[in-house]
Amino acid sequence: MAVVTLSAKGVGAGLLCVSLTAAWYIGRPLRWFSLHPLGMLLAYATVACAGIQYKKAGGRLNTVAHARLMMGATLAGLGGWYVVYEQKRMLGKPHNTSWHSWMGVAVLLSYVVTACGSWWALHPDTGALKASKTIRRGHKLASRALTLLAWTTLLTGWYKMDETTAVWLAFPGTVALAYTVLL
Repeated sequence: MAVVTLSAKGVGAGLLCVSLTAAWYIGRPLRWFSLHPLGMLLAYATVACAGIQYKKAGGRLNTVAHARLMMGATLAGLGGWYVVYEQKRMLGKPHNTSWHSWMGVAVLLSYVVTACGSWWALHPDTGALKASKTIRRGHKLASRALTLLAWTTLLTGWYKMDETTAVWLAFPGTVALAYTVLL
């Protein structure tokens, strides 16, 4: 049985620290809206990346952990969406008026569909299509593209909140993270 290595767990802990720091930075001063970047960063930069690392380690137990973590990422994303939806409603502002918001909707809906479909099709014990290499490869490639879209959405959200060079300094780190996690 393969297990997640200490270095992969270290990546997860580092991503958690980065997510919490970035959410605090973006959400200054702390208010209801601060929960939006926190939920999204935890979902797509921490929990999802941990799920990817578990899957890369291989084995049945890691695959089940991957599925549970990706479900957790989906729930954290839904929580972050709820916060921004309610924020807009409370302020009487229109919804989905930017590329950031539309990319976010695409990511969130894709995560919900992928989570449900993958649990049904690819679960190692009960998956209806778990033996299909084509389906598994399609899931892997589509999920990589979805992860890149999620990170792009995170960066555009950060840029909307703070149009400084700090955002563009985060870009090389994101590329390095993509290389580490996805390949």
